[in-house]
Amino acid sequence: MFIHAPWRGVLLLVACALPICGCVATPPARPLDPDALLATVRAARAEAETPADRPLTLAEATALMRAANPSIREARAAWHVADSIARTKTPMPNPVVSLGPLFFGQGNILQAATTGFAGGLGWTTPIADPPRLADDLNRVRAGAAFARAAAAERSAYLDLRAQYARAVLALEGEVIGAAVLEATTAALEASRRMVDAGQGTALDVQLLEVQRARVRTTTITARGASRQARYAMAAILGLDPERVQLAGATLPTLPEVLPALESIERAATSGHPRLDELRAEYLVAERVLRQEAARANPSVDIGLTFERTQPSNELGLPLGIELPIFDRNQVGLAGALAERDAVRERYLATLSRLLGDIATAYAGVEAHMETLGAIENDVLPATERAVAFARAEIEAGTAEALHFLATVTARADVELERFEALTAVRAAWAALERAAGVPLLDWPDAIESTVGEDD
Repeated sequence: MFIHAPWRGVLLLVACALPICGCVATPPARPLDPDALLATVRAARAEAETPADRPLTLAEATALMRAANPSIREARAAWHVADSIARTKTPMPNPVVSLGPLFFGQGNILQAATTGFAGGLGWTTPIADPPRLADDLNRVRAGAAFARAAAAERSAYLDLRAQYARAVLALEGEVIGAAVLEATTAALEASRRMVDAGQGTALDVQLLEVQRARVRTTTITARGASRQARYAMAAILGLDPERVQLAGATLPTLPEVLPALESIERAATSGHPRLDELRAEYLVAERVLRQEAARANPSVDIGLTFERTQPSNELGLPLGIELPIFDRNQVGLAGALAERDAVRERYLATLSRLLGDIATAYAGVEAHMETLGAIENDVLPATERAVAFARAEIEAGTAEALHFLATVTARADVELERFEALTAVRAAWAALERAAGVPLLDWPDAIESTVGEDD
């Protein structure tokens, strides 16, 4: 049969146009320019709006952290990818079109006596892998990515609380260290005058000089710790350290009684970010298992064929189905089942680890609070009584002045010990919050928003 030229052109046009229908234009390239990006990041770190005439509050620091913290930005970017995929519907399978000539003859096919034309249209029904299951899986994966982003924000927030307290205490440590150094220096100068007046020995002066040198070293250490704490907090906020001003900031009052360990465990079970992640991963494992189970269903192939030959035309309606002689999804199904069981085991193991960490941190808070209480209730009052007694003896002329100076320097040492104990208590509370994965201390201006509120 002879195919007229116009029809050959139409068929050729259709054959070329069909594959192009589902194509999209390639997005334009966006190369990374390291120098330009470095300048952008530096400008953002240096130009963030922070108060200049007052200390940065925890609420303001939290807002800055959500906008620029590197870990939060990374987790949020991953969530945006998963969310974009979840918002895009999984397409149905594309039909298949086949076109071509037919040659009939005896002997050499190049000398065929008869020619014809064949065309076909086929489509595979998505029974084995329906788009609705893929869409459902994408939505659950987006939820898991959201849980990871929320976990990154919660972890960063707890780190921020700890670093904020550490930075404020470090500033207080600088002040206390300077005051103790000033008191020790005054005692040293007084002892020198007393030696000149014949009321002391050179050994007494040397001992006070050693004490002053030790206090000066402590002061230098406190100054370095303060600077390091400010830099660590700036790293959490994603800011230049010079933009972080905390002088004059206050911390919440520590509770006198610890909450019950069981209540902290319950709060951690329901709100720990790592457990939230694992619960989201378990939902993903469940959906993957459903998808693998659905692939056991064979798909059906539906087709339409047409052959135009001399002297007859043929029209066909073929139907095809895969014979499930071999269960080809055994590997995928076994992997999905094992992954779901593995997520459950990871959840149980993580929960057990968290309970151990919470108990350990809880014991640490108890121990440091007991130490602080002993210093405040026993050591400090005894030191105050000793200073008052020495002052009374000096005024009565029944005691040596160097003994009074030694008592005063001992009181300064106790102040340093009390500050160190208080710092240890704050650090222990921060460790307990990290172990529980939830805030425990009541900060008056604390805010903790949810990921996605302003994204």
